Amino acid sequence: DPSSSWTRSLASCRMVAESSNEAIAVVKDLVAGTVGGCGGIVAGQPLDTIKVRLQSPKTRNLYTGVLHCFQKVVKDEGFLAFFKGI
Repeated sequence: DPSSSWTRSLASCRMVAESSNEAIAVVKDLVAGTVGGCGGIVAGQPLDTIKVRLQSPKTRNLYTGVLHCFQKVVKDEGFLAFFKGI
């Protein structure tokens, strides 16, 4: 019967469309998580570097505070020094 064949084909297309939408949702979630994680590193790494330098016995006496540490690192080593080791 041609109509039952049409019904099965239509049902098949719906299943493919649903699984395709799910795949797109998964990819969106992965991309969003990756972008969010990268943003967290870009924002947090410089602050962590400053914190470590202010706490380290070898470097703690070189800086008077957070802003001074930031300025001195940028001036002496360049901005990318905050991302050493990544």
